Amino acid sequence: MKNIHRFTTLLAPVAAFVAVLLVMNGYQYFKLKDSLAAGVVTKVTAVEIGELRSFFTTIEEKLQMVRDWGKNDILFTSDTIALNKKFIPMLEHQKIIGAITIANTSGREYFLYKNKQGYLTRSSVAEDAASRMSYNQLSEKGELIKKWQETGEYDPRLRPWFVHVASEKKVVWSDVYTFYHSKVQGVTASVSWKNPKDPSRYTVFAMDVPLSAIGMILSRESADRPGVFFLVSGKGNLLISSNEKKEQEEEKHILSILIEQWQKDGDQNGNLIKKTFKGKHWLASFQKVDHEDGFFWLGYAGPESELVNLLTETILSTDIIDLFLATLGAVLTFLLIWKMGIIRLKAPSVVSPSRRLHKYIKQGEGADVEFKSTIRTNLKTGKKGKEIEFAWLKALVAFLNSNGGALLLGVTDSGEICGLEEDNFENNDRCLLHVKNLINQHVGAEFYNFIVVTLVAIENQEVVMLECKCAGRPVFLKIGKNEEFYIRSGPSSTKLSPSQMMNFVQKHKD
Repeated sequence: MKNIHRFTTLLAPVAAFVAVLLVMNGYQYFKLKDSLAAGVVTKVTAVEIGELRSFFTTIEEKLQMVRDWGKNDILFTSDTIALNKKFIPMLEHQKIIGAITIANTSGREYFLYKNKQGYLTRSSVAEDAASRMSYNQLSEKGELIKKWQETGEYDPRLRPWFVHVASEKKVVWSDVYTFYHSKVQGVTASVSWKNPKDPSRYTVFAMDVPLSAIGMILSRESADRPGVFFLVSGKGNLLISSNEKKEQEEEKHILSILIEQWQKDGDQNGNLIKKTFKGKHWLASFQKVDHEDGFFWLGYAGPESELVNLLTETILSTDIIDLFLATLGAVLTFLLIWKMGIIRLKAPSVVSPSRRLHKYIKQGEGADVEFKSTIRTNLKTGKKGKEIEFAWLKALVAFLNSNGGALLLGVTDSGEICGLEEDNFENNDRCLLHVKNLINQHVGAEFYNFIVVTLVAIENQEVVMLECKCAGRPVFLKIGKNEEFYIRSGPSSTKLSPSQMMNFVQKHKD
């Protein structure tokens, strides 16, 4: 019978948890079932927009990098070979970029395009009546296959991407247009900068992004979901959708209706749009892709019935059955416990500081335990020394940057309790205040929450016990104007160089 009592007592918390969980989920479901579809639309749009933002951010980072090259006067549109060495690898590794162009206010242009044979370059100079254009067809390895010249009315300064803006840091996106060479639809991102030698002139660097590249992302994101993703320009133009290849004209029509309604509502970010089309209730939400101007918007739309089914099937077919069985067990368990009157709650045991101290001493110095004989006194000279304080502060910082640990002040390297008499503090309060002030000054008061400082009286001696946990972000030891970074490496604290620190933080950021 005692075994049964123990079993039911252990089962009680589990049964109570399941019962409460069921009540909460059931209440939320029945209360919010009418707005489930709206929740699906908003949630899906917010989650999936991350990859699209990364898509545009990658391009803008490349543009800013090239702008810095230009401002440092290391880009020359006449040096085609040098430009090829810089930009062919960029086209090779960034498949989303269709072409690269550099042009200036003098009408001189460098153009790079990847085609089936390899890479095509065009160097052109716009003159009064026509432009002289020199073409080079290169292989995949950059070897010259053939070259030729043409003349035409092409002028880079008249293209949609040739825009000079007051802020050189700003990236400008064009609206959708047809690329001059490839004749495909797309958008172009560009940056500009003043000529270092002649501020009255400026240069523009541009990257073409075909709509097909954006469409590949949208199609991938919507592969396992009902509804459709689509991209809208800041002017309200539908650029491309995840169902573009399916040529669903009816779906494009309803998207146009949803976009029109969204614009009437004031181009709101994240607001839910509802429209009825041919007896179906459609829902849509729009999220800004870029952070400033709202030039691109990601939309997600679908029939309300399909979006509700997506969530309802998951809840009803799996969770409700599991929770029902768990509830039945919980009810029977509570009835049994109530009848037998055997519920007992015991307070959790707390390990005293002295027992924790003995545990650390018995464990000995290692990756998460370190002993120091004094707080501030050099035992060899009998005088106070900053080097003694920095010695244990280094260990403290190393614990905070690693997996935490315990630092015992007043314990010799061999694990013998020697106390803190050599430090000559007036009283225990002065001792703890000194420790706290050192941590605040050389580590940072913001990290004090990760440290438990306890003064333990044992064997007629006092020991300061500092128990740390990992801070989860870089912690530095401040020595004058310098900052040093330490981690635990076995039983010692190891100082890392700036590059080693960056690698360590990057590796452990998750």
